[in-house]
Amino acid sequence: MKCPQCGIELSDTAKFCTSCGTPIPEAPVAEEAPAAEAPAAEEPAAAPVAEEAPKAEEAPAAPAEPEEAPAAAAAATAAAATQEAPKQEGPAPAAKQSSILPFEQFFKTLFNAGTKPMTGVIEEKERYTNFVNSAILSAIVIVVLTILRTIINCITGFIIDPFIGIGYGFLTFFLSLSMFLLLTFGLAGVYYIAGTILKEKWDYAKLLSIAAMSVGVGFLIRSVLAPFCSIIYGNLGTGVSMAGLVYMVLMLYEGINDETGLTGNKKIYVHAACLGITFLITFLF
Repeated sequence: MKCPQCGIELSDTAKFCTSCGTPIPEAPVAEEAPAAEAPAAEEPAAAPVAEEAPKAEEAPAAPAEPEEAPAAAAAATAAAATQEAPKQEGPAPAAKQSSILPFEQFFKTLFNAGTKPMTGVIEEKERYTNFVNSAILSAIVIVVLTILRTIINCITGFIIDPFIGIGYGFLTFFLSLSMFLLLTFGLAGVYYIAGTILKEKWDYAKLLSIAAMSVGVGFLIRSVLAPFCSIIYGNLGTGVSMAGLVYMVLMLYEGINDETGLTGNKKIYVHAACLGITFLITFLF
């Protein structure tokens, strides 16, 4: 620093000239003010750093959009699987309709129908929507009745005449088999034909089950109880045989009416025609 008066070189901290004594102005103090304000000038540089912070935080948020795509795809796949589920359940009812009843159920059906002739047939026929089950029930009835009637005829014939009775008993096996076959399937067939003539859609499987239950119980009385009653007293056997026939007709009457919905005079005419034709063909044969 130089003296403004004499131009001598002075130290930076001198307040008076050592040569001429002139006071040295305190100009350096004024020059230092801008230096103190320098940090304030640097503050704008910090502003961009503060503004960049949100950008750094927003950067990780961008990948969130791709994560929604797999979630949407998974939801669409689940919805498609849910819509396809009912389609796979379609064959289930068919499997149920084609199932065969347990073997003991056929005997339970006959017992229920025999002990409750007015309501048992109506209750049990609903199980036989499948022709296979109705055919099995009919086959059981036909075979059991044929065997029982053959045994009973052999016993009663042997009591009357041992030689003729045994031969007659075996002969009745084929006659009984034909008769029960015609009665069971014939009754169902005649009623089915009557429904076709009346332009009604009657279920042959249910008609066959009704015929099988009626014939099975009715002829169990006629073919088993009546012969033994005849040994005790002839007229008693005849009465039991007629009771078995009436029992069979009542069971058939109630079951057919419930299944077909026949009413009024039409009900009487249909039953009279179907029963008359069936019994006529069966007993003439």
